[in-house]
Amino acid sequence: MTPSTAQELLYNDIVPLEAVQAEHDGLVQALRLFARVEEIETLLARALATAEARERAAARFHDEGSLFLTLLKNRWNTCDGVQAARDVIAGVPMPQTRLKTAMNGPSFLLPPLPNLYFTRDIGFVVDDTFYSARMAHTIRSNEAVAAALAVEELGETDVADVRCSPHETIEGGDVIVVSPGLILVGVGERTSAGAVDALIRSRIEMSDGPVTILAVQLPTKRATIHLDMIVTLVDDHTILAFEPLITGPDACPVYTVTATPGEQWRVEREQSLTSALINCGYPVDLIACGGRNSERRQREQWFSACNSVAVAPGTVILYDTNTSTLEQMQRAGFRVCTPDEYVSNSTHGRVVLIIPGVELARGGGGPRCMTLPVARSNTKSPEGTE
Repeated sequence: MTPSTAQELLYNDIVPLEAVQAEHDGLVQALRLFARVEEIETLLARALATAEARERAAARFHDEGSLFLTLLKNRWNTCDGVQAARDVIAGVPMPQTRLKTAMNGPSFLLPPLPNLYFTRDIGFVVDDTFYSARMAHTIRSNEAVAAALAVEELGETDVADVRCSPHETIEGGDVIVVSPGLILVGVGERTSAGAVDALIRSRIEMSDGPVTILAVQLPTKRATIHLDMIVTLVDDHTILAFEPLITGPDACPVYTVTATPGEQWRVEREQSLTSALINCGYPVDLIACGGRNSERRQREQWFSACNSVAVAPGTVILYDTNTSTLEQMQRAGFRVCTPDEYVSNSTHGRVVLIIPGVELARGGGGPRCMTLPVARSNTKSPEGTE
């Protein structure tokens, strides 16, 4: 990545790789206090361990009969799963075997995936089904393929696609599962209304009872590319949110879509997300990102203060730089501590684990963006059965 390619690669700025890796290691260490953490590269290496598996996988990255597919199959015939996994993530420059490709590109047989650590975007789980995302930007499309291969190798869930028209898109950062029958979905730059309709059809097919989707119409701004940049669940009936867009006169438009197997759908306009949740029987307390000061809450929302991840009800991971938001969490009854302090204290109620994340936030996401829960325990979770 260079300053001239950062925007093309969907970054606000270039970020120092070593610093990002160190901060990401801190996130992983915190997660391991609560979960089995699988690295996508390790899962890919296992999924691509045999020549037969690599041949099948190659056809998921390139169309049948294309020169690109032939070149990729030839390369993967002479390597192992570890190298194939590195190819998927780090990219493969295009072999210069034809004048046309040498002069006109493309530059890569497999393009590198610099956004892959934002794993939340590339899929989501509802009940026991993993849905592979349909990415809004072509540069990220191979991430969804990689995620599907990894989750299939993990074997914890079924794997499905959101069956919709090719131009429709849906990304996991826009999907927040309250329960299998109640899902929040952001509609905006990365997720289309048509894809949400397709998701509803899929859930009706898999459900015995009614399905309710709360569709939040997001502003088309860099700060609100996904729903989880302005709201996340941090405990049962408690949300951390950028208040101006969630409640009040300037709140994002919200539509409640209710569908029952065998019956017609009902679509209703709501005043706000909080009022829509009340109407669905799920009232919430709102913790305000950045507090009430306009400048602070704008700065901290931009720095992923809302993009928390709840590893259990009332146990949340956030960046330590979002000090005003952490003050609001404390006022709501959360104890703020480091992962080491958490381990040394045997008494745990509501708690926020803070981790360094300056460079990760500059990359464009928070702890939720960088985690993709595939299976949860039976303990009631603030994100349903994700």
